Amino acid sequence: MATLAASPITRLSFSDIDLTHYDWEYILSSVSIPTLTHISFGSANIAFPDLQRFLSRHSSITTLDLSRNTAIGRLTSFSSQALLPNLNHIIANSEYLTHFLEPPSAFPALQSITLATGYILHILDHEIRQFDTVLHHIAGRLHNVALVFRFVSDAPFRGMNTWLWSIHMRVRTEIVEQVPNVVKVEVFVNTPPASDTLAELLKFFPMFPSLKHLTFSGSFWNTMADGDAIRQTLWESIPGLETIDRKPRLLAAGSRESHLIF
Repeated sequence: MATLAASPITRLSFSDIDLTHYDWEYILSSVSIPTLTHISFGSANIAFPDLQRFLSRHSSITTLDLSRNTAIGRLTSFSSQALLPNLNHIIANSEYLTHFLEPPSAFPALQSITLATGYILHILDHEIRQFDTVLHHIAGRLHNVALVFRFVSDAPFRGMNTWLWSIHMRVRTEIVEQVPNVVKVEVFVNTPPASDTLAELLKFFPMFPSLKHLTFSGSFWNTMADGDAIRQTLWESIPGLETIDRKPRLLAAGSRESHLIF
């Protein structure tokens, strides 16, 4: 641990390491890396108090990735601006983000939020029920942000389809209010969305009146035969839109990510 702490490490990732809560408590309490900027935890049995104490000692962190984790222990809000004051990008499920983003003053440098869902199927329905709360907290923040919706679930009729269906089946007064400070949105899906998803998605984007840049990534366009019509509808329904970007799924390991501007 002393060697790790003394190293000029900027990026650190813990993924699929089978340790107990007590092991993680010991490891995280023993490590302090002043140069750390990127930290990622994947499928790690880390109790939230231990994670919070580790983060409180690393104000240099700019990117925090908790996308493949489920919260363990009682989550609390980050009410102090002193905690992760340089955090620029957070990647997490709605369970974490509901608490992390609750005080608008938390993470004053935050510019990008990735709402990741579907990594842990047994909490998928719980994650989806909290999406609206996350958007409400984002709307209360003081600065513009980029927002990524990452749906990785392969289960049919889950993920994005489930959420869009739920918000548009409610009474109109219950739908999430506008989120005026989101200027960039990316939608990533791991499997092609159902045909009826597009109609619901077109109703969803006006929630972001300041939206300028829209990206579809992953497998979103794989089965879309009427892509031109969809893009025309997007241009017409989002007045301030400047770009529609397409990021197809990579076909092979090591391939470069491609971008197409429409």
